[in-house]
Amino acid sequence: MGQISDVDLRLLRVFKVVAECRGFTSASTELNIGVPTISRHIKELENRLGLRLCRRGRSGFSLTAEGEVVYEDMQKLLTALHDFRNRINHLHDRTSGSLHMAVFDKTAGNPKARISQALASFTQMAPQVHINMHVGAINTIERGIIGGR
Repeated sequence: MGQISDVDLRLLRVFKVVAECRGFTSASTELNIGVPTISRHIKELENRLGLRLCRRGRSGFSLTAEGEVVYEDMQKLLTALHDFRNRINHLHDRTSGSLHMAVFDKTAGNPKARISQALASFTQMAPQVHINMHVGAINTIERGIIGGR
């Protein structure tokens, strides 16, 4: 068969609905496309795979043994694609980059400020962030902020 293309995925999704609806007519309502179009899609998928996936006709609809295997494996494939999409989308949700912090020298030395706990908590929530901490006198920090540092 070679590599799976977008066309194959579209046809597999049509096949999934047909299999779950147990027929073309019910799938037609679900997919909002006509029975002849569904029939063409299934025939095209069967040709692309080189397998007969279902029996259809006056005797009713049923999946062939090969159709059952394709349906089960297609379910795994679509689940894997869904999981892949979610993992990629999750990458966009991660906080990353550099954070520059300026802390007054008297605050940095004050145990009540709990700076180390705050940094540990932040690092746990955003491990991709590199923290640059600058400790200095208030006037040095003010000059740095005004100067864009």
